[in-house]
Amino acid sequence: MAEQKAERHLARNSVIVLAVLVGLYALAGFLLLPWWLEKALPEQLEQRMGWQAQVESIRVNPFALSMEAEGFAARDQADEPVTAFEKLRVDVSFLRLVRGIIGFEEIRLTEPDIRLDLLEDYSVNYARDWQNANPPASEPEPVQEPSEPSEPPRLFFRQIAIEGGQLLFRDFSQPEAAEFLIEPLDLALNDLATWQREESDSQYSVTAAIGDQHIDWQGDLSVTPLYSEGRLRIADVRHDTLAHFLAPYLPWQLRDGAVTVESRYQLAGGDQFELITSGGKLSIRDLALALNEGDEEPALTARALTVNDIGFDLTAREASVGMVTIEAPFVAASRDAEGMVDWVTSLPAGEQTAEAAEEEPASSAPAFRWSVEGVELTEGGVRWRDRVPETPAELALTDLAVTLGGLSQQMDEPVPYSLSAGLASGGSLRADGQVTPAPFNFEGALAGTDIALAAVEPYLQLGANLAVNDGRLGFDGNLDLDSQDDPMTGTFSGTAQIANLDLRLADQDGQLVSWQLLRLAPVEFNVNPARLEIGTVTLAQPAFNLVRDTGGTHNVERIVKTGADAGTEQADAAEGDSAAEQSGEPGFIFRIGELLVEEGSVAYTDRTMEPVFNTTFDTLSGSVTGISNVPPQQGSVNLQGRLAGVAPVTFKGTLGALGTEDPSELQLNMDDLALPVLSPYFGRFLGYGVDSGKLKLDLDYEFTGTRLRASNQVVLDRMELGQAVACVFQTKVATDSRRSLPPIPRESCH
Repeated sequence: MAEQKAERHLARNSVIVLAVLVGLYALAGFLLLPWWLEKALPEQLEQRMGWQAQVESIRVNPFALSMEAEGFAARDQADEPVTAFEKLRVDVSFLRLVRGIIGFEEIRLTEPDIRLDLLEDYSVNYARDWQNANPPASEPEPVQEPSEPSEPPRLFFRQIAIEGGQLLFRDFSQPEAAEFLIEPLDLALNDLATWQREESDSQYSVTAAIGDQHIDWQGDLSVTPLYSEGRLRIADVRHDTLAHFLAPYLPWQLRDGAVTVESRYQLAGGDQFELITSGGKLSIRDLALALNEGDEEPALTARALTVNDIGFDLTAREASVGMVTIEAPFVAASRDAEGMVDWVTSLPAGEQTAEAAEEEPASSAPAFRWSVEGVELTEGGVRWRDRVPETPAELALTDLAVTLGGLSQQMDEPVPYSLSAGLASGGSLRADGQVTPAPFNFEGALAGTDIALAAVEPYLQLGANLAVNDGRLGFDGNLDLDSQDDPMTGTFSGTAQIANLDLRLADQDGQLVSWQLLRLAPVEFNVNPARLEIGTVTLAQPAFNLVRDTGGTHNVERIVKTGADAGTEQADAAEGDSAAEQSGEPGFIFRIGELLVEEGSVAYTDRTMEPVFNTTFDTLSGSVTGISNVPPQQGSVNLQGRLAGVAPVTFKGTLGALGTEDPSELQLNMDDLALPVLSPYFGRFLGYGVDSGKLKLDLDYEFTGTRLRASNQVVLDRMELGQAVACVFQTKVATDSRRSLPPIPRESCH
């Protein structure tokens, strides 16, 4: 009986003790611990970080092993808000604690507000505050013997979440400070363990936004061993955000554009770090880039640039890119009056350091491999403005389309290409073929159609006083260039033509040279040694207007500009010709199989005469064959025309090699030229006009090098002089009738 009573007292006392312990545990958990945390947390933050912090309330459930804190806010030593949150909940797993694992069922942070500063020395404000509040000890701590590595504590996180966060990032590392507000910021991380498990890895996802710029990151994560795979997407990053972070590296100004980058990746740690990306994509839209701050318009624009199928393998040292697509790009370049190109002058002055000049040590690692599937450019444009010529030049390409085939680190592999473009001034260009980067080799089928020559007038006027009133260029052929050996060799074979040409002196309106068509077919040009061979040159309806002004100067004398630059160029050309002569071979070899002239004309005007003298040489037709500067050469000349509308003229003979000692024999014959046509000249030099008569010429010339042998027969048939004129240079002339003419007083001459 006594034993039963003692057992009942023991059981009762045990219950009472347990109840008291539970009560004390509950009292400490529900009351004491929250009170202590509310008091100790601000003190610790002030001591360890130098922050002034406060928290509205902390609640602890000792039985559920959970804690909730609300209304936390902290300010740093500069009295700026640094960290705050609306609510923090931490829920510990009791069952995992029993198994020796520090497990958290949930860590949830609601509406955090964090300020992160990147300082001038590239440290962050949190590290700065810690170092300021915890200065290093005056005496160094004793060096401890290295201990054997131990396994990390076994931690498990069932769920970590951040909801509705806000991160203010301020960058003071650049000359111009900038700040970026990331809102909202959301994070979800599930089933994270610090030890290797047989179950699946943890899953994570991060979403953030800076205005309309978004970050989306999700995948799987393992801490031991370190491994992660997933997908990262950064979308619609604005140009001003990129401009801030690229400022130290980009010398130009980003004025518009948005960038989106996305890729799948695999990352693994261990003895060798591994990183593999696949399925990547880069897209840029509405790009606008200016060279200088004061430029009115951007120098580079593009509607869209897309790079597909980007892959990278760090271990294999390999990168691959799919198709690169560029839509509506536009590039503007200009050269100032001093000859400097704006893209070049916009670059910072580069200074090579001794370290940069040293050669990199040879590496035993395998060569890096890369490949690009191809490049496709559509709706492009290029504009070139040049202020070096006296009249500024502007050339522009429109509707530019370029296609490139596969590219890789194997630079000796040929790359197919295709290019087509229109010219804003008129005409089009096209090129198709293949190019080998190293050693350089180019093969292409080139074609140009209806290209307006007026666009290149400013460059023509650098050396000639000519204006291009009209003219269209066309060509079609194959160009091959090869630089495997020095010097580079190459050939062009095809045809070329200039239609409807109209050249004039730049300061006069009258036509100087024109033709309906100049066609060269076929054309063979060799780069080294320099050689030009043309099968047939056809010149249809050429017209040449020769004018002698009142000062006695012919208009053709004003074509070539004279000056210091022209003198230097002529001196250089003379030196080149002298060197070629010393070598015994012409510096430039040319051959023309046949020159055909159809319906040509020459107009001559002499304004020194009173009245002004005018005549024409028209219906010029015929051929010249075998034109060359390489002996032995035997060509022929056979041209016919009509002078002053009535007198037939023939020009025949043989041609030797030009510029050599080969003889050339030429005969010019003219019949029945009415002498009254030449009356102004008779009046000028004889003092009398001509009323009637015929002129016949038979001229024979033989050229041998610089020597000339000539035979001239001039027949004046039934010439009758007319009345005296005001000015003469002779006072007495005898005719075939031996009739003496009376002298004219000298003072009557002009």
